Amino acid sequence: MPDLVSRIVYASAWCCIELPSVADYLETLGIKDVAASLVNWHSADLQFLLAAKENLMADATDEQFRAALNLLEPADSAQVLTTEARGRADTWGRIPRTYIRFSRDRAIPLAVQDRMIAEADALTPENPFQVHTVNTCHMGIQLRPGEVAGILDTLA
Repeated sequence: MPDLVSRIVYASAWCCIELPSVADYLETLGIKDVAASLVNWHSADLQFLLAAKENLMADATDEQFRAALNLLEPADSAQVLTTEARGRADTWGRIPRTYIRFSRDRAIPLAVQDRMIAEADALTPENPFQVHTVNTCHMGIQLRPGEVAGILDTLA
């Protein structure tokens, strides 16, 4: 229902256009056979926590990372990885959209963010993304809330 949405904002988020799923985009990075499971962000597994911090919030202190994890609920990664909700020109493509790139994101590397932006812009050249960049990691909204809020404020 594109008439009910005034703008879509992606903050270093998946925006599948040419490929049908997140798993397919990950495969372009050489990441295959992605294991899907219930992710417990409150895990006591040190190896998991170290890997999560490295990939999601590497530029945070340990205290900031633990505080951010406390905001998360367990997530079913299978649901995210297998989505086939791609942008369509006749609906999604009519809605103004903004992409906030996180330049140090390791979960969705900058090259993949740029690829999805380019694919979306090619699909609807009359309605390209308005693009902003924040020098932060995947969960950078927690680390740079003022900068992200400033971008959002310009969209209002």
